[in-house]
Amino acid sequence: MEDRRQHIEQLFKRDYKKMLTLGRILLHDEEEAKDVIHDIFTALLAGSTEIKDATADGMLMTSMRNRCYNRLQHKKTAELVHNMLPVETQTETNTDETDKLQQVEQIITNDFTPQTRRVMELRFKQQMSYKEMAETLHISEAAVYKHLVKGIATLKENLKIK
Repeated sequence: MEDRRQHIEQLFKRDYKKMLTLGRILLHDEEEAKDVIHDIFTALLAGSTEIKDATADGMLMTSMRNRCYNRLQHKKTAELVHNMLPVETQTETNTDETDKLQQVEQIITNDFTPQTRRVMELRFKQQMSYKEMAETLHISEAAVYKHLVKGIATLKENLKIK
């Protein structure tokens, strides 16, 4: 177990700069790139996946790329949530906008747990990072991520956003 941890730490030290560069290129945000790297290595430490030196570099860079793309997709969805309207309805009348806003408020009130509601508010209203939210709520960054995913998925499902 300790050998595994040391091996993962060696990989982190060896590949951190390359992963950070890729993350900055894809995300255009160094802090988000660091969050993605943190998520990758947290998952490696928590999991039991065997990591071979011959394939570790490719696996880490592929994982970085995929998680950056996922983060970009989540950002796109988050922008829609933040604006409280799907892109297609932004040009509709105020009545339609008011109806959608009421629908979003109803979803938040009825379908979100109190913790998910707090995480969504900290992320989208106060623009906090995962780390800041985790510290504020006294939960792990992984838990913050799960609440965000759950909240966004609930909104997308109920608002029929693809």
